[in-house]
Amino acid sequence: MDTTPFNEVIEPKEADQTIAPMHVLIVCPNHGGCSPGFTYSVARAMTYFSSLPYEGEKSIDLKIIEGSILPEVRTRLVSYGFDVGDTHLMWFDCDMSFPPDTIVRLMNHNHPVVAGNYARRNINARPAAFVEGDDYIGPLFTKEDSEGLVEVKQAGMGCMLTDIRLFERLQLPFFKFEPMAPDFVKQMGEDVYFCRKVAELGIKIFVDQDLSKRIGHFGSFEYTHSFSMA
Repeated sequence: MDTTPFNEVIEPKEADQTIAPMHVLIVCPNHGGCSPGFTYSVARAMTYFSSLPYEGEKSIDLKIIEGSILPEVRTRLVSYGFDVGDTHLMWFDCDMSFPPDTIVRLMNHNHPVVAGNYARRNINARPAAFVEGDDYIGPLFTKEDSEGLVEVKQAGMGCMLTDIRLFERLQLPFFKFEPMAPDFVKQMGEDVYFCRKVAELGIKIFVDQDLSKRIGHFGSFEYTHSFSMA
């Protein structure tokens, strides 16, 4: 197992050291097709990433797997990333819109898990990220004056960058639907399950609020943070 600290993944190395490779795989579970806005966003993000200079090996690719059972599809995407030798998995859902610099912004934070926050697909929607602090427990709202990195308890995987080495430290299953108390009818999402497993390792999860203000979520129209109740 590679035990290099996570924060050395893309940091500049000393002159006598080899610069770490940066191989990013955009991974997308898909059920029902990709929105045109998503396709446009991915194309621009891949072009922007490819255009920037980097002294070491650098590549970016895209893998979409069809399927309705999200824990299975996400696990297959992780396996594919290991098979082809990628260093990072950039998770997008196929109904998201995001700016061209999304991947670069998240990479430059040098964290094993960092995400963009986004509104869920309904009016008066709660955002996907959730915080649990001394003064406040609840959804992380992204407002006009929100900025910087915020540590969160969980974040949606519709826009999330993960260092692939993280999965070497996690026990299977990485993703799972799990019934929630008290009536065990409502299911905990596979992304929440993943975030809880990450937290058990003592690894922090962050949300980039500046990026989050530029992320949309397509449904019958594009949902943004303006639809969230604060």
